[in-house]
Amino acid sequence: MFHRIVLCLFFSIHLIANQATHFMGVGSSIIDFLVQVDDDFIAQHIPGQKGGSIACDQETFDRVVAAIESNPKTALGGSAGNTVRTMAKLGEQSIFISLVGEDLHGKRYYEEMHEMGISGIVRDPDFTTICILCLITPEGERTFLSTCKPVGWNFKPALEHFQNVKWGHFESFLLWEAPDFIEQSLFLAHEAGVPVSLDLSNFLVVGQHKEKLLEWLGKYVDVVFGNESEIGHLTGLSPEEGCMRLQAICPIVVVTKGADGCLVGCQGELTHIPGFSAKVVDTTAAGDYFTAGFIYGLLHQLPLPVCARIGHRLGSSIIEHIGSELPKEKWQEIRTFMQLEHEF
Repeated sequence: MFHRIVLCLFFSIHLIANQATHFMGVGSSIIDFLVQVDDDFIAQHIPGQKGGSIACDQETFDRVVAAIESNPKTALGGSAGNTVRTMAKLGEQSIFISLVGEDLHGKRYYEEMHEMGISGIVRDPDFTTICILCLITPEGERTFLSTCKPVGWNFKPALEHFQNVKWGHFESFLLWEAPDFIEQSLFLAHEAGVPVSLDLSNFLVVGQHKEKLLEWLGKYVDVVFGNESEIGHLTGLSPEEGCMRLQAICPIVVVTKGADGCLVGCQGELTHIPGFSAKVVDTTAAGDYFTAGFIYGLLHQLPLPVCARIGHRLGSSIIEHIGSELPKEKWQEIRTFMQLEHEF
């Protein structure tokens, strides 16, 4: 079947045959509240495992924020949203299929994305924009407290949304917020012949929706991204074994391993690509930046190890800063790196 052929050949055929213009992300629009805390704060105030993502009501969210001694920094977030913004900064015309409320947080998210030339976000007066408290411990580990509610989205995807799209990227977090929407969108992307990547997003999502994710990998997904923990929860295997096992249903499997780089599985082969050294301040958006770099390489028909190196360069840059935005001078360094090493 055309959508499942060997990816190395698939990408070149698809890009030549379909003069597409867009990178599309599908995911949650989120405002991040970022603050550095110690392990004792996590143990005292968070009703869950460190490093996880815990949904809560607004009262609990406000209570934990009130317990923080410093004022949190706020920024645009969301896994797929971070990847879309990164792709836009790399020069790819990008759209983001997502939902915000008519509240102040939603207004900010919509306007800042619009200023970057990113369209696609729907504003719904009956929806409350999601906020996430991102608690960063000294080693850079993140623990999330989220106001996300599984209320569904009041609009439906249509096949025309995926016309002239050359890549679709989805986040598994939508299994918590809008499960029907993401499944229908994956189906329509497949029907439109759009290559698709899926971010496993979080080990808690994977643990709760393992069977559904495996189904999607076998039916819709061309590239899956996950860290060691997520791959372990999905397969019950080591990163290496899990990467090899998932290739039986998904053409390209990428397992990120933090400072140890990543594993890329394709066509029955497993390749380790080292990362770049960096001073870890905050790991927020590291995986999302890596994903953007990797997909950017695929869209430019570069070898998989080169795709991974671009991803590592972006990921190692963002972890040296708090939040999901890089300073302008960092972007210039990244562009220079890409030009020198890969002749972009």
